[in-house]
Amino acid sequence: MRRKDRKRKKGGERPNLRERLKGMGPEKLDEMELLAILLGQGGGGIGVEKLAHQILVACEGLQSLAEKEAGELCELPGIGPAQASRIIAAFEMGRRALRTNPDFTEIVRDPALAARKFWGQLGDGSREEFHTLLLDTKNRVLGLRLISIGSLQASIVHPREVFRPAIRCSAASIIVAHNHPSGDPNPSGEDREITKRLEDCGKLLGIPLLDHLILGRDRFYSFQEGRIRHCAW
Repeated sequence: MRRKDRKRKKGGERPNLRERLKGMGPEKLDEMELLAILLGQGGGGIGVEKLAHQILVACEGLQSLAEKEAGELCELPGIGPAQASRIIAAFEMGRRALRTNPDFTEIVRDPALAARKFWGQLGDGSREEFHTLLLDTKNRVLGLRLISIGSLQASIVHPREVFRPAIRCSAASIIVAHNHPSGDPNPSGEDREITKRLEDCGKLLGIPLLDHLILGRDRFYSFQEGRIRHCAW
């Protein structure tokens, strides 16, 4: 049996994955290939690339994978404590690197600054999207999470989904935002109800909701200020 075949049988990643990373750069590899390199080898009789694919499918993408704890990762078939630790360490290093980026270390003191960050994450605006901005004790950005994507009529938001990423990254407070595809940022009765529910949950959890922004066309509504503001950018 050739050495290359022995490596494949043991579940290690293909040698050319590392060669491609070195020769082409990490940006040329897809998420499955990068995760396979990080894992190093498969487990439970599953090859490393197939294992990486199964993990991404089970977690429904990188964002959910990044929020998993060690125990949750070890529940996935083929993942042991060592591989779970590598995954957690890799994402934590990425988060720390992001915090050195001026865009993420900037202190959010004004609803307009928060609105600008949310606007950069929106899709084409044809559907409602609900996002959460995670802040530390100094109101510096820890991350921005997409919570839900709705239809033209409604967006489904549950406090559990909104606060889960905040709890996992030890956020001190949050700001939430969603867009109105109609372009009119005036809050609906449902918007006011959701805001009240999130405020109440935030008080119970000790993670206050600082503001809820509704993004329209070239303007936004701030629940904190109780008014519509026009974009200054």
